[in-house]
Amino acid sequence: MRRLPLLFLLLLMPALAQAQYIRLTRAGQPHTLYLSLDKILNYNLYEQTRLGLGLYYVGKVGDKLDSKISASGYGAFGIADHRFKYGASAQYQFAGKPHFAFQLRYSNDLEHAASRRLENFQLSKIAETGEFMTQRYLAARRISAGVSAYASKEVFLSLTYRHSAEQYLFNAAPPK
Repeated sequence: MRRLPLLFLLLLMPALAQAQYIRLTRAGQPHTLYLSLDKILNYNLYEQTRLGLGLYYVGKVGDKLDSKISASGYGAFGIADHRFKYGASAQYQFAGKPHFAFQLRYSNDLEHAASRRLENFQLSKIAETGEFMTQRYLAARRISAGVSAYASKEVFLSLTYRHSAEQYLFNAAPPK
């Protein structure tokens, strides 16, 4: 009987996959809150079932409501590894031209090792290590802060500071 809600969620997954967000506030307001559907239920080899919740907020600020602030956050719990993961981000977009914005992000989450950008590897190295990487995970804490601006429609400038700490988890399944 306990498996019935899980079965129900699994049957709903194709429908949930079509929509990424559900709006939680009325249309026409300067502040909007969304529920992120892609964080609710996931599966991977390390956490197995992952349950979570994500929220996304967009608001207009200033005298003429011409500046914009956005924030998002999520939390997730891995059933097999018994760990809580989370992340948050915020952005403030100033009014006027050029479009100028400030961003701040933090996460403490699990990543699939094969999803990382492999900038310094040759294609043959990726092909050789691809099978090894598909079952490897890493615990990563990341923080970044940056500023960005559109100088024109064709020119986008960005300056970002990033710091990360990673720990490779070499088993496809968490320790018991």
